Amino acid sequence: MRFWDESMFAVNTYEMMKNGQYFALFFDGKPDLFNTKPPLTSWLQLLSVKALGYNEMAIRLPSALASIISVFALFQFLFKNFSAQLAWISILILVTTQGYVGFHTSRTGDSDALLSCFLLLGNLQILNYLLHQKKQSILYFFMFLTLAALAKLFAGILFLPSILVILLWQKKLKAVVLTWQFLFGLIGFLAIATSVLLLREAANPGYLTIAFGKDAGRVFDVIEGHQESALYYVDLLFNAQFSIYMLFTIIGLFATAWFKGPLK
Repeated sequence: MRFWDESMFAVNTYEMMKNGQYFALFFDGKPDLFNTKPPLTSWLQLLSVKALGYNEMAIRLPSALASIISVFALFQFLFKNFSAQLAWISILILVTTQGYVGFHTSRTGDSDALLSCFLLLGNLQILNYLLHQKKQSILYFFMFLTLAALAKLFAGILFLPSILVILLWQKKLKAVVLTWQFLFGLIGFLAIATSVLLLREAANPGYLTIAFGKDAGRVFDVIEGHQESALYYVDLLFNAQFSIYMLFTIIGLFATAWFKGPLK
């Protein structure tokens, strides 16, 4: 098991299995206020452990399944809405990208593959709405948004600002907000996310203060000894995780800037 963060989740899941505390995380018999993520990852790992036993495969299986779902969902969406060539090229890029299939994602028992899966599925629902005006896609978007937040808290709402910009650009924001699917989905998201957080606070007093201070505070302060340079992630993307594919990303960004008009 890898030291970061896989072993931490493995211990959280083991203790959840032993103490029956399903809305709180524990480490070494004590409330775990270091891992501030909601318990969805441990829930899924617990189901896997009950089916396969407590081993590496069981701990990593939810991440592997999430990655498989992501690949099939991306292929199906692109094949249906664009072309077979684009679908095949896209998933071949995805499954040969070290940043996706390597450490901390598809093959590691932590929350990142689950987060990536739910964010992808949610974004595809927004694109599906823009392409076909199917209002149920709005409801599905909030379902995946809720799962993303339950996987990794604030990171689950990572794309909301960009989605807002896209809806404004496509002149669809008002049409989306005025649907019952939007209202129902928003209420459901807030109710479920808030309930899970409050239940963990009840089991681990002080959790909310630490979670909001730590996760939101990382925007302004160095935490957990991360002293990397301002260009750390840029260097990581170009030289390790996405390598040559970053060149095509830049080309794609310029191509997108030239595209005019609403999606057809």
